[in-house]
Amino acid sequence: MTTPANKLSIVCFSGDFDKAVAAFTMASGAAAVNWEVDIFFTFWGLNILKKKQGRSPVGKGLLARIFGFLMGGPKNLPLSRLNFGGISPKLMTGMMKSRNVATLEELIEASKALKVNFIA
Repeated sequence: MTTPANKLSIVCFSGDFDKAVAAFTMASGAAAVNWEVDIFFTFWGLNILKKKQGRSPVGKGLLARIFGFLMGGPKNLPLSRLNFGGISPKLMTGMMKSRNVATLEELIEASKALKVNFIA
């Protein structure tokens, strides 16, 4: 009899900085101990996967362009509370670096290197 593989599935439906950090911390941690990990990105969570950085009005039609502008990619994620005009994620990233805690960017790269499955 074989033992079932350890698996973790995460639904990332928010584009908030702190929620993305939590999702990628769990994903990279589980993958580091050889768990099979899937992250399913939907709704605002898709912003984390956006390849083109920065806000740009891309898409077909007015509404698509507005959403394209609102979604600035993983370097422009707001904090879920007390965002203070976008400065809070930058302050948190600085604090994370100063305390040798993996930043969101590092967690995303670690997840990729550890073969976490990203499903959009």
